[in-house]
Amino acid sequence: VGGGRPPHILPRITEAQFRTHVAAVHASGREFYATFNTSDLGLREYSAGFLERLQAEVTRLVEIGVDGFVVAIPALIEWIHREYPYTRLSASTFARIRTVAQGEYFLRRGADTLVIEEANRDFRLLRGLAAAGARVEVLVNQTCIHDCPFRFHHLNTSSLASQTDTVDAPWFEFPLLQCGLEVARDPAQMIAGIFVRPEDLEVYEEAGVHRFKISGRNQTTPWIRRAVQAYTARQYPGNLLDILSYVQNRGPRAALQRLDQEGVSPEIVRPLRAALDPLGTMTIDNRAFPKGFLRRI
Repeated sequence: VGGGRPPHILPRITEAQFRTHVAAVHASGREFYATFNTSDLGLREYSAGFLERLQAEVTRLVEIGVDGFVVAIPALIEWIHREYPYTRLSASTFARIRTVAQGEYFLRRGADTLVIEEANRDFRLLRGLAAAGARVEVLVNQTCIHDCPFRFHHLNTSSLASQTDTVDAPWFEFPLLQCGLEVARDPAQMIAGIFVRPEDLEVYEEAGVHRFKISGRNQTTPWIRRAVQAYTARQYPGNLLDILSYVQNRGPRAALQRLDQEGVSPEIVRPLRAALDPLGTMTIDNRAFPKGFLRRI
């Protein structure tokens, strides 16, 4: 099915490590959700044997101890809910929920949690989804630009690249380069982006949101710990990019290193590196935000 992130940016783990991690999550009194949040199955859903392979994959994860799934495609949500009614289902950010009517559709199909990303500053939507009975979850530390024109292509690229049988899967997501260049040209795009500061969580709670998602499964454990601690403390007195998933910088720079390793002509790589240089020194001073920043939007 795929999990919405290409394998080349994720750590490689064994099944034994996975089982140990799930057990540790349960020991702390929490639930473990597996990501089935691809937005594109590459037409595999029309192939013979797809449902059998899907059932085997879900059954294996449930046997390991997975409590729920994060899913984007409505048909998959409906099928998992019918076959495994005791598992919890979250509609992923990849579902791109933009209206209460859309959210209600996912709720009727079996999801109980709706994860919102790009529309996370649309408080009328958030209140409406909460009033409809959803557990609304907001992704807080992503740096996607507002109304991103590359988003649809990026989601599909990530989705298809995350599937193990994809032929010639890309080692880099081109929309990230486009996004990085856009931010380098106009750094104000970062402030206008979709991140939520730790200090502003209470604004969401007033709107009925009590679940907050921290992005970073491709980050190190110390990085994740720092981000979690900042949002738990509801303050971070430094550079916000320390706790935001700053994809515009990390992704393109990794690609440039790969191009160097592959022996691509410096005449091609040098202009890209120069264009992206401003991203490496960018900071967002959290102390400079005016009080009530989010309430002014």
